[in-house]
Amino acid sequence: EAGTYAFSVLSSLPPVNLSAESGLDGHSILEWSPPGTTAPPLLECANELIESLPFTATGSNLGMGNDFDVSGSDNEDVAYQLYLSDAATINITLCGGGTNYDSKLEVFNDDCITTTGYYNDDFCGLQSEIDNVSLEAGVYLIVVDGFSSSAGNYTLNVTSATAARSIIAEEVNALGYEVQKLRANNLPVNAANLSGAVRHYYEHTPATLRQLVNYGIYRGTTSPVLLEAGNLVGTTAGDTLATTYDDSGLVNGTTYYYRVSAIYDDDEAGSEEVSATPVNHLPTAPFGLTATTTEGSLVADLAWEYPVADYDFNHFAIYREGYLVGTSTTTDYSDTAPAGGIYHYFVVTVDNDGAESEPSNTISVGLGNIPPLNLIAVGNLDGRVDLTWLAPNANPGEPMFESFEEGMPADWTVEGIAGLPASDSWRITASATAPDGGQVAMCGDGQSSEFIDEWMITNDIPVGGLNSTLSFYHYGSALSWDNAPNYLKVSTDGGTTWDDLLTWDPVGATPLPSTWTLEVVDLSSYTGAVIRLAWEYTSTYGEFWYLDAIEMSAPARANSRPLALDIPVVQITDKSNVVEDLGNVVDNHNQSGLTPRETRERELTGYEVLRDGSSIATLDASTLSYTDLAVTNGTGYCYIIAGIYPDGNSNSNESCATPINHPPMAPVNLQGTADDAHNVSLSWDANTDYDFASYNVYRNGAFVVNTTATSFNENLPLSSVYTYQVTAVDVEEMESAPSNALILPVGNLPPSTLSAQSGLDGTIELHWTGPYGSSAGNESYAQDFEGLDWPTELATYDEDGDGITWAIYYPSEDVGHNSPQAAGVIYNSSGNDDWLVTPALGASGSSSIGFWASPQDPAYSEESFNVLVSTTGGSPSDFTDAAVLSHEFPAGVGPDAYEEFNVDLSAYAGETIWVAIQCTSLDMFVLKVDDIAIDGLTSVPGGTLALRTGLR
Repeated sequence: EAGTYAFSVLSSLPPVNLSAESGLDGHSILEWSPPGTTAPPLLECANELIESLPFTATGSNLGMGNDFDVSGSDNEDVAYQLYLSDAATINITLCGGGTNYDSKLEVFNDDCITTTGYYNDDFCGLQSEIDNVSLEAGVYLIVVDGFSSSAGNYTLNVTSATAARSIIAEEVNALGYEVQKLRANNLPVNAANLSGAVRHYYEHTPATLRQLVNYGIYRGTTSPVLLEAGNLVGTTAGDTLATTYDDSGLVNGTTYYYRVSAIYDDDEAGSEEVSATPVNHLPTAPFGLTATTTEGSLVADLAWEYPVADYDFNHFAIYREGYLVGTSTTTDYSDTAPAGGIYHYFVVTVDNDGAESEPSNTISVGLGNIPPLNLIAVGNLDGRVDLTWLAPNANPGEPMFESFEEGMPADWTVEGIAGLPASDSWRITASATAPDGGQVAMCGDGQSSEFIDEWMITNDIPVGGLNSTLSFYHYGSALSWDNAPNYLKVSTDGGTTWDDLLTWDPVGATPLPSTWTLEVVDLSSYTGAVIRLAWEYTSTYGEFWYLDAIEMSAPARANSRPLALDIPVVQITDKSNVVEDLGNVVDNHNQSGLTPRETRERELTGYEVLRDGSSIATLDASTLSYTDLAVTNGTGYCYIIAGIYPDGNSNSNESCATPINHPPMAPVNLQGTADDAHNVSLSWDANTDYDFASYNVYRNGAFVVNTTATSFNENLPLSSVYTYQVTAVDVEEMESAPSNALILPVGNLPPSTLSAQSGLDGTIELHWTGPYGSSAGNESYAQDFEGLDWPTELATYDEDGDGITWAIYYPSEDVGHNSPQAAGVIYNSSGNDDWLVTPALGASGSSSIGFWASPQDPAYSEESFNVLVSTTGGSPSDFTDAAVLSHEFPAGVGPDAYEEFNVDLSAYAGETIWVAIQCTSLDMFVLKVDDIAIDGLTSVPGGTLALRTGLR
């Protein structure tokens, strides 16, 4: 038959490649290949044959030749031939140690030329990994390559992502064999020679199959297993195409030995012997736990699903608040709670050996008189404790926390465009900077020009008061050619339709943050609904999106803890230690169950506030906060809020707090006057702290007087400049920070520090310091940046945190304003926030500042800056007023497009000022500033005024 190679059976051949897998709970799974099956020869383009999975190999691509055109830049490569008997999904990795160079992986078809499309570069650092590679039956080449000229040692691991099975098949795609024949005959392997190549198959001849009746399975508990009637445990019942057998009813922990016999119409032939040991596994967990109850009842009617009946099933165990409350052999149970409250339930399956399954989903059920929820007592306040709580709610919602430390949650869904490599989709990766733990979820790195649309979707989540705030950390490593947005979405109909909650657009105003950033989303509008959340990644190539620490909690708790809350609770004693109270019960992040019941609560008439067991206040039902002022600093107090019902109260959790004393508020608005007779008058605003006692007045840092008044007068004997400050003192003698400093010149003050310097050409230069408060503006400050070092009087601040700020800029050519040097600051791709700040300067009615500025690179010329003035200090936080000048250069100018800028400072006459130039450029190159000149000053750095006399 054309295109078919047939093997003749010269004798009764046995099955081959028999394998036995130790199965679950009394099962062994046998697989084999038909008699006469053989593997295709090693392709000429392959270096090594993968005989079975899992497979591990170590090697080096150095000196192996560049035989495959791997996507992107590539180097020398090594090819491993994989032969699959059936459609399968495999994982391929160079991660995990043993690979010491920048590697690449790609899977090729058996023509040695075309790719399957499965490719990866830099999955775990510089090493590569491809997960969930779905392949049809046939021959494939796994190619280990290097990026560009990279070469080195590697460790390759290939594992099956589906059930283990034999690699040898009864049907083989042999297009690779055609390639081998072409090469063996010195014919070129090219499109012309391959275009007409037929697909050949190794098959069993009809004569061979007609002689085979079925297969017999022989089992024993000792080796060897003989082909005799006493060991025959089953046959394939005449199905000559069957190559698998599930041997069940076995004793866990016992080793069984197997042979499979090919039974012909006149003989039989047995395979080689294999063994397997079935072991007990945890029973299947229940799921879909729900509860119903009637209003005011203490009875919760629980129901759940259990579709798979384990052969060793014994019963279900029902847990309330982490404690066993009952058992059932059916999928329902009625539990009576001891008192009204919010209770948490989960169910497990128990087998005959007493082993428990993983817990079902946890649900919250409001029973009886429902208490107030989530009481929080805030301590560390001065003379007060603030209390807040949530109103009773029969469906409070389950808090949830996911940090991906155990991988992707089993009840979440990852969806995307079919056929794309798994390395493009949402997956879990290690992260040294993860906000919580060491693993995060990530998505990205699509193929060039390939659009990907990947979704990570939560389970169904009922929203209530305890989980109405969503928070998570995320960031993106965006590259310039990515141009598609990412979304946070919500669905209220099981994922049929979706609404956008947040959008991040790389080309818009809201790109992904470049560092870990906390997002908080209010979901209170979905209270009572069952929602799904989805993080949707869309891209045309080149961006990674990282997520971690996803939390749903009460509003005040948004991302305030590192551990999960979607687990049963024993007792919640305080908001700050909810995790510790819950964490030791059970680790469960299965889906939350919906608790259907009437949403109308029983008639709540109000709340009673209990402190250390005693009632201190009664509030109406609409009040959800209380401030306790009858407390003593340093004493701890514990609180409970009782919901008041007609037939009794229902208590919230207990929350404890300790108030502590704080310093009083500093006096503000210190003002004063002084006259020529040395009389000083001070006044300030009154302190309104509940525990205020008095004020302390200080002159030049020394204590003057303690007073309860808001004013002070004194007469001083000497003319001088005095600095006054005032502090407040409370009843515990704790003193506040000082008020603003008030500087008062007292009396008639002369100039000081007069000096004379012999000048040239018959001149004498006189230098002096003007009296404090003088309005004479006879001095200037100038800086041309021509020194070797940065001027010591100019401060710089790197507020964008990139480690680079203003410095002397002198690369290799004249870059200054008609001079070699200038002040310059280099770009920050995320945006500059770099400050150049003058020292303190005395301003007059004629003060002004002038300087020259220019971008350095015409290709990145849109540099921008602000000029700001402060009267309180020279730190960036002191510049609270609006900029007095803002400018952005147009495109295409530089490097010598210096422009002069001038700002009038006369509005600050009589004040001490600091002037700042703030670079605000976004991913430009270098902003240059030169020849700063500030005129009309009353004082300059060093406090010296200079005047040329003009005398000869």
